[in-house]
Amino acid sequence: MSHHIDEVWIYHHSHLDVGYTQHPTIVWARQRDYLREAMDLAEQYEDGQPGEQFKWVAESSAVVESFLETANATDIDRFLRLSQAGLIETTALYCNMTPLFTPPELYRSLETLVRLRTQFGLTITSAINHDVNGLPWMLPDVLAAYQVNFLMMGINSDSARPPMPRPRAFVWEGYGGSRLLTYNGEHYGFAQYLGIPRPVAWRASEENLEESRRILHDYLAKLQEHGYPHSVLVLSVTNTVTWDNDGPNEDLVRFVRTWNASGLTPRLRLVNPSDIGRYFQSHQEAIPVRRGDWTDWWAHGVGSTARETALKQWALRLWESASLP
Repeated sequence: MSHHIDEVWIYHHSHLDVGYTQHPTIVWARQRDYLREAMDLAEQYEDGQPGEQFKWVAESSAVVESFLETANATDIDRFLRLSQAGLIETTALYCNMTPLFTPPELYRSLETLVRLRTQFGLTITSAINHDVNGLPWMLPDVLAAYQVNFLMMGINSDSARPPMPRPRAFVWEGYGGSRLLTYNGEHYGFAQYLGIPRPVAWRASEENLEESRRILHDYLAKLQEHGYPHSVLVLSVTNTVTWDNDGPNEDLVRFVRTWNASGLTPRLRLVNPSDIGRYFQSHQEAIPVRRGDWTDWWAHGVGSTARETALKQWALRLWESASLP
């Protein structure tokens, strides 16, 4: 049964794809700069109404680790204060991962999560995996051990398919029986397709608002026709200039404020993943449970690098043997 969609919740982030758009050294430097830009915007719009403050999500814990290792004391204090205020959020996974992660690799990648919690006192309860369209079945059990209770997925359906109709929330039951509340969302930059904000330098004109309203309402009508079961829709947005490895977009918070002030519906709300997780946890009785592997349809890429993958797996086994007491 479909529900009327009362609000559209939007989280804003940079999609980390190391080596895809620039040399890795440049990507890491820019990601650190993006966090500083996000902090500036979070402070600038901090006095806004709930849902109309600028919020920024660090898609991968590796970005936050890199930032905190190089930031000065003032920027570290700013980052921690804004994190405590819920305006900057750090998520649990080290990077956007694939099902090729073995248990030792996954546990080792989560050491960053532990360090960020213990050294800086960050509250991290949500995970994000974007672009890559599958995950190892052990993930719900592993994240439960680290007190991470919510997963946002925004797969890229290029040469791939989602495992079930999306967007939808479901509870993913792991191989060992642990359960992970999951939102199988649209593509990680899908809000841009819907004109949120317009894919050019946005101006508060009635013409732009009306075009965005038309596109969004057409999409919502299709969702309800196909039985979208929630009263809240979750979308993510990167930047309208470059989809990957790009920075904060101030146009987004201005767009949301103008949309809401104009009385357009549904109401738009800027959120972070923990906000989303809390909402669906409070409605979990109506969310189905799914058990099984989340097969990665991009596995054909492994076949194109068979030699390199074999070397990596061989080296991993050597590392595991050398790590034994």
